[in-house]
Amino acid sequence: MYKVTFSVLITIAAWLVFTAIYGYLWVNNILETETLYGYERSRLLISSAFLVNRVPYLLIALAVLIVLELLVVPGFSRKRTS
Repeated sequence: MYKVTFSVLITIAAWLVFTAIYGYLWVNNILETETLYGYERSRLLISSAFLVNRVPYLLIALAVLIVLELLVVPGFSRKRTS
């Protein structure tokens, strides 16, 4: 069971790092390519757009990865022992 929890924690940590880097690059790309004026140039506004538009899909991808990982990692038993 230790292998499973450790691999899931590593997956979540890698997902967090990937999401943070992806968000940073996404916000910078919007700021560089768009002609924005005033409040539209706010990083907070663009970051909130990232949270609304991209993070739900990334969460679904994380859930799929964890389920696949639980199916692939040896030593994970779905049977309950009493």
